[in-house]
Amino acid sequence: MVYVHPLSDSEKKELRQMTRKQVGRVAERARMILLSDQKQSIQEIATTFDCSDKTVRDWISRYETQGCNGLLDKPRSGRPSTVDETVQTAIETDMKKTPSHFGYLAAFWTVGLLCIHLMKTLSVKVSNSTVRRCLHTLGYAFNRPRISPNSNDPEAGIKVGNIVDTIAKAPKNAVFLAEDESTFRLLPVIRSMWMKVGQQMRIVVPSGWNKCFRIFGALNISTGQWHYAIFDKACSSQFISFLGDLLNAYPDCPIYIILDNGSIHTSQETQNWLSSHPRIQLLPLPKRSPQMNPVEKIWWKCKGVVAANRYLSMERLKQACHDFFAETSPDELLHLTSLAA
Repeated sequence: MVYVHPLSDSEKKELRQMTRKQVGRVAERARMILLSDQKQSIQEIATTFDCSDKTVRDWISRYETQGCNGLLDKPRSGRPSTVDETVQTAIETDMKKTPSHFGYLAAFWTVGLLCIHLMKTLSVKVSNSTVRRCLHTLGYAFNRPRISPNSNDPEAGIKVGNIVDTIAKAPKNAVFLAEDESTFRLLPVIRSMWMKVGQQMRIVVPSGWNKCFRIFGALNISTGQWHYAIFDKACSSQFISFLGDLLNAYPDCPIYIILDNGSIHTSQETQNWLSSHPRIQLLPLPKRSPQMNPVEKIWWKCKGVVAANRYLSMERLKQACHDFFAETSPDELLHLTSLAA
């Protein structure tokens, strides 16, 4: 009578774990070995598992020579993949082009469209799941694209060149200011902070959370002098009022203001005012280029100090802005905006 060798406690424990953790026939093979250890005959075990005597004998022999690893299924080659190197290369190449390049009425590739495309171009029939696996192998993921504005300003070079030429040719007493506006809301500016795991911090939204005010600011790019004014809203009349403040701050010299292409800067009302005040000239930056305006750094620093992760009343928020500007020196602003020599 053939039985497995007397099993140690550790061998029995490992086999019992296999009966619980493994699935299908692997778990059955482990039970065969345990039953053999209990002195059940090969014929009895074969009857229990509805298999042949040879099968039970083979698995006992496999266990004797290889241990528990011998009870596991060996890797199988499976059916040959329909996606060979040629197909995979074609997918990788064509994914870099839009479907419209091949005459399809689609903006983005889908798995179904790729299957049709492979059939038309390579006469290869592949399933959706096969193409999906191939895309994952190539590093693709199925995510929603992000809508992005066109970042190319056809006049960017002209605008930057105009600013450079104006600085080079301006009178010695000319003043150059970088100007921008920012909105401060009663709704808290949320920044990252330390929190206990599983205890996410809650910042209560105050009543009247949509209340806001606008700050117009202008930085003297040579001295670091900061000029600002607070308004309840931003429109052409407020912008003109702020320009009037700048005229009073620099009464005897030409003023050049570097700024973005906001509507209040280009409105007809603003242009009419500028035509009657030739001492001020606006120098627009390229469109959609906020990184070129140094004042953006000042707004970033200010909001981080006075508004991040908290909420105040409108009066306290305005006072906090006043305090920030009063306590920040011109040298600090020049270093913050990378304009320091």
